[in-house]
Amino acid sequence: MRLFLFSAIASLSILLFSCKSNETADSDKVVQGEIFQSYSVRYNAEKETQTNTANFRFGGTNGTTLRLVNGSNTTWNNEKLKEVNTFFTGTYYEVVKKGKPISENVFEYVDNDKNKFKNIIPLVAAEPIIEKNKISKTENLVVSWTGVPYFNNDNIIISIKDSVKTHYFEPNLVGASDVTITPQELMPIKAGSVNIQIKRIYDNKLDQCSEIGGNGFSEYLSRRVHLIVEE
Repeated sequence: MRLFLFSAIASLSILLFSCKSNETADSDKVVQGEIFQSYSVRYNAEKETQTNTANFRFGGTNGTTLRLVNGSNTTWNNEKLKEVNTFFTGTYYEVVKKGKPISENVFEYVDNDKNKFKNIIPLVAAEPIIEKNKISKTENLVVSWTGVPYFNNDNIIISIKDSVKTHYFEPNLVGASDVTITPQELMPIKAGSVNIQIKRIYDNKLDQCSEIGGNGFSEYLSRRVHLIVEE
């Protein structure tokens, strides 16, 4: 029991210290060169919704969130973002758009020292392409996608969801334009109707930021494609 209690306390401590801060401070109260910029773009193709978010933290990725005040401001594609503050996240800035995905996302930020930063976060689409609507586990399943081939700082995750669980596959070569899933890899998939979906992620350091750094992230979640898998 004592060992279990110690393990539980240790696990909780690790969790607490690894979590991002949800506290908020005013941006003009901190050293401007210690502000970490973080921008994210998320698109859901089935909902046709794109969420664009800017986040500023003092001291690094897990630091205190910042409320931009006294001339400090941020925009996405020349549009002002709405300030959001919650107990769990602290303060961040966001704008949500309905419709088609926007591939070029320009985030601009002015700090309290009047330094200006401009970063472009690409949103790279990838809708699954499957030539058949029914396959046997004895044959290869080739899944390709719309858009550009697999590239550096790119992550393509192909999920196949059967009636029991979800199975994941990824390209392993830069320049790839499809993924071949072999009969051996298809064996664990339960026969019947399955859904195939692609999540495409871009994750990279910012071009323009203070010395402490910054990060740009985008995620494109495709529509689901239905397929029948036979034994």
